[in-house]
Amino acid sequence: MRVARLLARKAAAGVAVRVLFCAAGIVVSGSPSGTGIVSRWSGARTSLLRDIYQRAGIVRFLRAAGVPFIDSAPVGRHWRRHELRKIGVTNRGSYERWARARGIPDDWLEEQELIDRECAFGFTNVDHRKMLLVDGCRALVGGQNIADSYVYAETLDAEMRVNVRRWHWHDCGATIEGGCVRELGRLFLQRWALSGGDLFDPDDRTLTASPTRAGEAVVTLQPSIPGMSRLPVSRNLPRLLAALCGAGVGPLLEGRHPIRERMIALPAQAQGEFLAEHCYPSDGELLERWAAAGRRLERSILLVPTVYDAPLLGRECSRRVLALDPAGVRVHGYRRAILHAKVCVADGFYVVIGSYNLTLRSARADLELEFFVQDSDFGAAVRAHLLEDLAESPLLEPAGLERLRALIPIPLVEGAARFLFF
Repeated sequence: MRVARLLARKAAAGVAVRVLFCAAGIVVSGSPSGTGIVSRWSGARTSLLRDIYQRAGIVRFLRAAGVPFIDSAPVGRHWRRHELRKIGVTNRGSYERWARARGIPDDWLEEQELIDRECAFGFTNVDHRKMLLVDGCRALVGGQNIADSYVYAETLDAEMRVNVRRWHWHDCGATIEGGCVRELGRLFLQRWALSGGDLFDPDDRTLTASPTRAGEAVVTLQPSIPGMSRLPVSRNLPRLLAALCGAGVGPLLEGRHPIRERMIALPAQAQGEFLAEHCYPSDGELLERWAAAGRRLERSILLVPTVYDAPLLGRECSRRVLALDPAGVRVHGYRRAILHAKVCVADGFYVVIGSYNLTLRSARADLELEFFVQDSDFGAAVRAHLLEDLAESPLLEPAGLERLRALIPIPLVEGAARFLFF
């Protein structure tokens, strides 16, 4: 609410404010989920129960304050939106005519058509990108959401169970300045306009500061969209049936996903040390490749949550990390709060930070945005941050029964979730 009030004050003062957020439909595991189920009952859960994120109240406040906002769900087949249906946009043809009449570029529409193909049902794809842009020259990026659970009303307790009960989350974000922020502005505009927002010029000198060189870092932005990696039905049906019976097999992907390929190759970029802190490590192939590459390094460490906000996904992640070869990667559990970070650093120089989770869902279903940064000063700062967290993260060495319970999947439930949601 503090952020919402600040945005309202800025809008009243003449600042061009636009808010694109993902929080529609069913709310699961205590957090907003962009399910894409668009109906008058979408906010029923939030209205009837106490929502930790107070989404309904924030939306009401923004609407009353006149702050332009769009719920990004659904990310595909935008003609299902109530706002567009009101003006006669009810199918693909009318949506394309509406978009072209507004001057939306053809390449944006071509990309949207690819997304539409993957979003036939609309409830499994979300805009998971996270960026906050200021004057076209500064951006807050990373994995952090805008929620009270990141801004503690009290200091962290020495007991983790107290912090979990208070719903305290631990994350990592970064402020980026310089020319790459202009590209972020164009990415924002694309999703904003395709979702029904107004067209604006992200390079307008009345809205943005003059581009300046802010430092020596080399920053590569890599967005992704649903469908770059897919689950072929013919190859995965036997595996799904086996998983439903309790086997630990996972899905097989096809296609090339630019972020996932870069992530898989990360430890190979390191000469001596690779540190990663990730909240949902369930991509088995990626983790095995990390462990194999880590055997030649002096130190390869993965920090994961001790307590997961989504218990079912947490069981899958625990099963994956406990099966890793400790000679290739040492797994530590963060014990101060609920870990939500998504950051890696190789040799204190090559940093990767963004919205991408180590899940097949991030590869096949969601819009993601990752930053690959080469800079010794920034790399040293990120490394220091991870080492501080490592000091709060003992090595995961579960006892025999606990390890056995984590390694044995629950038939039906976990198998279905692994193929459909994770």
